[in-house]
Amino acid sequence: MKLVEPTKLAIRPYPFPDEGARGYVQRLATVNGLRCIQVGNSTGNFISLAELKGLLDRDDSEHWINHPEYIYWDERTRRSSPVWYWKSRKFCPQCLKESRHWRVDWELKWMAVCVKHNVELVETCPKCLRPVPWNAQLLYECRCGFDLTHAHATPCLEEEQKLGLTIQASLGLAGWPESLKQLEHTSLHKLIRVIDCLGTLNDPCSSNPKQIFKQAAECLGEWPSKYRSALIGIQNERKCEDGVPSIRQTFGKAYTDLYSNCNHDDLEFVRSEFEAHICDNWNWPLDSKSSCYPKNVKSRKWIPATQASMELNIRYRRLAALISEGNIESQTVVLPSGRKYLSVREMDLKKTIREIITNKITLFQATQMLGISEKRVKSLIEAGVLQTDSEKQSSAEQWEISRKSLLELLAIGQAAPEIDEVGKEHLLLKNLARSGLRTSSVLPALIGGIVSGRIEVEARLRNVPGISGWVFAASKYDHWKKSQVELAEDYYSIQESAEVLQVKQSVAYDLAKHGLLKTDIINRNGFSSAIVTKSNIDQFRHQYVFGRDLASELGTSPRKIIQLLNEMDVHPTLALKKAAKPQAVFEKTSELMQCWNAVLERKLISKK
Repeated sequence: MKLVEPTKLAIRPYPFPDEGARGYVQRLATVNGLRCIQVGNSTGNFISLAELKGLLDRDDSEHWINHPEYIYWDERTRRSSPVWYWKSRKFCPQCLKESRHWRVDWELKWMAVCVKHNVELVETCPKCLRPVPWNAQLLYECRCGFDLTHAHATPCLEEEQKLGLTIQASLGLAGWPESLKQLEHTSLHKLIRVIDCLGTLNDPCSSNPKQIFKQAAECLGEWPSKYRSALIGIQNERKCEDGVPSIRQTFGKAYTDLYSNCNHDDLEFVRSEFEAHICDNWNWPLDSKSSCYPKNVKSRKWIPATQASMELNIRYRRLAALISEGNIESQTVVLPSGRKYLSVREMDLKKTIREIITNKITLFQATQMLGISEKRVKSLIEAGVLQTDSEKQSSAEQWEISRKSLLELLAIGQAAPEIDEVGKEHLLLKNLARSGLRTSSVLPALIGGIVSGRIEVEARLRNVPGISGWVFAASKYDHWKKSQVELAEDYYSIQESAEVLQVKQSVAYDLAKHGLLKTDIINRNGFSSAIVTKSNIDQFRHQYVFGRDLASELGTSPRKIIQLLNEMDVHPTLALKKAAKPQAVFEKTSELMQCWNAVLERKLISKK
């Protein structure tokens, strides 16, 4: 490191209170008639306190000891401070006219205005249009000979002047402005991080200090609305073509500045606004590494609906039903590719879902609580005694029974006294369910008789669960049963009609749903239920035929029958694709009969 010996400097003026280290060294060279004083490395990029002491050879260095921000060189890290701009000079022509020394704030990398004259600092020579280097022969002239005090400066904006005052306050040159309270008493290095974070928001790759300063000043001048608008613009501009975007990828440098590159205290007010934006406008799940977010952000995050159904151990269809009922806050986002993405708010999600789910019980739970078989529970569901959320779509799905309706059923006999033994003149419902209630419609009718007051629960057998422990007077039960005998012979439930037609219950429900199997609604004993009369069964058999019956007659599979008739332009009236085996229903039209007779005739000829 090459230093100029103090004895070789004839003139050593005192530094001005607001003079920067590099400007002072340059002025020192000028007054001593030197082209420049070589300090630091070969390019003179660094100014250290030790070098200044060697140049001054007196206690003037205390000027910079009291203001360590003025020094380019960091003695602790042995690196140059990143806040200074050493490539070329910036200046205010009017300030140079008033006092010919270089202000310390001009040497800052991110400073772009003169707060005294409310103008932008000049960065290039008006004559040669080139940056003014530090190694110029004269301190106040450019290489081309232009007098820098004659340069024209552009007026700056009000928000830029306020940010400039804040920078001067961090250097101890002025008081803190009232307009930017969030930056009050901020150190210079922290303030520079704020400017870099906000100034590169719209252009993360920007390396123009003046442009970064202007963007930061504009953002702080309309805080926080300008910042929030910029975040919305970034989010809309960087939409993911497909898949779920992440906060880190979407916001890039704006995110890493807040959570990776800086201490938590440096950008606290910026971080709080960023997190408020995430709460209000981020419609996607948080990043997997979201431990840096506070609880208010984590509690409002969105998660995929599929993930929510897996975490809560419920079917996706069940979750979709809860969403459609308005029990869960959700939203559907259409990706640029056209794919739809459904997400739900995680805030109190588990608590809300579990409260809803606890009001529903499964078929197995109902059998345990009522003390009867699944078949009997299903008969109560079909009769409307027990309520369900929706009709079961297939045999693979479980009934979801309303806990409220089940508890109301149990409450019917709750007032009856408990007994330890059933006498000869009484009957236990548990025994009746095994022998006396032969058809599925009788138990709902019995419940309806109890509700209407035609028969009552005399007692409850201790240690027998649910309604199976209900005890009736034998005489009253016989009287009620005689009034119900004729009803059991006139109609079938949909479940019983499935047995008559020799199909699965889901098939019978589909036939009724599409109107092929006619049903009637009756109101008996206070309950509404769908029934299928014997005439309805006969009408269905006369009008329709199952593909499986045609396949049996031809000695082939139902699938081949469907393909064969499709080739003859005869299509099924109803095709049940969700069945384990292809099931089709054909209407017995003249066209079908002609085609079928032709198929049978062809088969006979092939046998001969």
